[in-house]
Amino acid sequence: MTIAVARDTRAGLLRHGLPASFKREGTVYAIAFDMDIEQLRIHFGDPYNNAYLEIRRVLERHQFQWQQGSMYFGGPTVTAATVMVAVIDLATQLPWFAASVRDVRMLRIEELNDLMPVVQRVAGMTNGEQET
Repeated sequence: MTIAVARDTRAGLLRHGLPASFKREGTVYAIAFDMDIEQLRIHFGDPYNNAYLEIRRVLERHQFQWQQGSMYFGGPTVTAATVMVAVIDLATQLPWFAASVRDVRMLRIEELNDLMPVVQRVAGMTNGEQET
């Protein structure tokens, strides 16, 4: 009988009988969603903005960080399976979520590029300088 042993170099742990992680280095998983505000007011109530805080708390428990708007980026250990579990938790832990979400997507980002330096350069601003 042969038992496969794979070393997960990121965690430094031995994993018996399992292949190394399928996540490619540098890949970031994200969750993007769009809420229907009228449905959110009906199913969550006012102030409906508090719903976004509840969503954030659920996603942070799964190693997601708020990026902008309704976009959350996963941390280095987040995989496609983590995304699925996070979305399942949104739907089961927040009873108003399924009735109020218009669109929810998983994104796999291969390359992160901050384009703010381009915008600032075109606008004639230097780093850290903001037009008033």
